[in-house]
Amino acid sequence: MAVVNKDIGTGVGSAGTGNVDTDGTTAVASGSVATAFTSELTAPGTIEIASVLYDITSITDDDNLVTVQTVPSGTNQLYNIGLRHYSEITLWEADDGGGDGAGNDDCTGSAYNDTVFDETFTINFNANSIVLTVPSAERHDGTQGTGARIVRTSSGLIITVSENPVTIEWLEIDGNGQTLNNILFFNFGDGTTNFAKNLIVHDATAGGACHGIEGRPAISTNCIVYNLNSSSGGAMGIGRPAATSGIVEIYNCTIHNITGSTTSDGIKFHDASTKKARNCISTDAIGGTDQSYNPSSPSNATMDHNLASDTTASGTGSLNSKSAANQFVSTTGGSEDLHLKLGADAIDVGVDLGTIPTDVNISIPTPGFADGYDRDVDPDGRAATWDMGADEFDSSSGTILPQAISSYYRVNA
Repeated sequence: MAVVNKDIGTGVGSAGTGNVDTDGTTAVASGSVATAFTSELTAPGTIEIASVLYDITSITDDDNLVTVQTVPSGTNQLYNIGLRHYSEITLWEADDGGGDGAGNDDCTGSAYNDTVFDETFTINFNANSIVLTVPSAERHDGTQGTGARIVRTSSGLIITVSENPVTIEWLEIDGNGQTLNNILFFNFGDGTTNFAKNLIVHDATAGGACHGIEGRPAISTNCIVYNLNSSSGGAMGIGRPAATSGIVEIYNCTIHNITGSTTSDGIKFHDASTKKARNCISTDAIGGTDQSYNPSSPSNATMDHNLASDTTASGTGSLNSKSAANQFVSTTGGSEDLHLKLGADAIDVGVDLGTIPTDVNISIPTPGFADGYDRDVDPDGRAATWDMGADEFDSSSGTILPQAISSYYRVNA
């Protein structure tokens, strides 16, 4: 089994200021007449020599590196650092994520914010595990247009997942007002669970069904879904609208402005065999039969510590009839910011979910916490009091984290 990491984007790092010497082995050195490689070198990373891309496995120093592939012998060959393996996500998928396609590899594709992706694709290659992610410095900050993203300029479903286990995380998926029945569709059926983590999914319309994150088996954590509109059918933020079995679990997600003519559901489970919604916020499901939470079969649904703008949030610790305006920094169309605002009802009323499922404790990025705020470890070393929704409130308004106030006064008394 191999771990295969590939970069996706159009970017190239700084061009070499000199040349490289190779000896026909996996060793590469900056030439005696050239300056050293730049500090952009990383392992794993890439280097292009004489128009051929090589993967770096280790770096001896700033003048020497080792590659996976054998580099042909030669001297004074120009180089580029940081060239991506694939220019499109579609090409990464078509190449089996760079793995063997036989189910033996753990394949990760890292999408960079070099350019805006505009594509549809199905993830269905065979691998031991598949992850489509975004490197730390390339991620959104919790609002649209700030990180690696797919922005559609034509109709059609954006991402279909027909393999498992697959994790899709940290991307912004922007329907851009196009006609899209589904934006992200997990269509594998029963089996090992797939994951949607820390995604922003928004702005699509449809004549029929219009769904944000749909399907099973799937677990969604710390995702934001908003502005989905169906003119003659149902709209849904996250869940499973059809009568099928499977796992549908939703934790610490924020859903806003779901509008359908027949049904409008922020979260919907229908007859999923395992269904859970905890620490979620669902506001402004409007039109037809509108429900922030629609379990369909509530007898086997685990629902607690959720917030709704209507009265459909059931279970221990849930809050009903809470307006979106009182929760979020901005709900203005085109400049939505669904971070929690100072005084929001959702602050400090969630339930501590620990660290299972993996990364459930990592919120969307907030000021001062670029990789997302770890709800399980407060900056002062104590466990944080969890908020509802994808954001954990922090100092974005120039205030001290509520859960850190007591330690602040202890230190500064």
